[in-house]
Amino acid sequence: MLFKWLTSNKLIVNTDKTKFMFLSKPFSSVTLRQDLYCYGCKIQRMKTFRFLGVVLHENLHWNDHLQMLIKRLKHVPSLFYRLRGFLSKNSLKLCYYSLFHSHLNYCVPIWGTASSFLLKPISTLQNSAIKIIFGYDRLT
Repeated sequence: MLFKWLTSNKLIVNTDKTKFMFLSKPFSSVTLRQDLYCYGCKIQRMKTFRFLGVVLHENLHWNDHLQMLIKRLKHVPSLFYRLRGFLSKNSLKLCYYSLFHSHLNYCVPIWGTASSFLLKPISTLQNSAIKIIFGYDRLT
């Protein structure tokens, strides 16, 4: 069926770059063991895939995406700590919006429904960055 649709629309698939994923509800017990072939070549099945900066998982949970986000953002508060002696608060706020907030807002309607347990480390990083910018004690 896939081959027929491709030929009728005069399309060719690069089987070396093509991958597929079955999406299901979180924590579902359905396991599909079906292989997909195109032009006689087996297409690689992915459990996680990064698409436009968002890591998608076949069970639609966001652990992998949030781990990537934490890895990307964890150095930012220490950068603010080093810059706070050289930049004004307004400049630090501008840096915050460009280096931190932009990553948080990207596709948040998609991954923002994750459990609060998974979002807690990101919230902690954000609070730390804001406390450093405004000069609050780290323990407040």
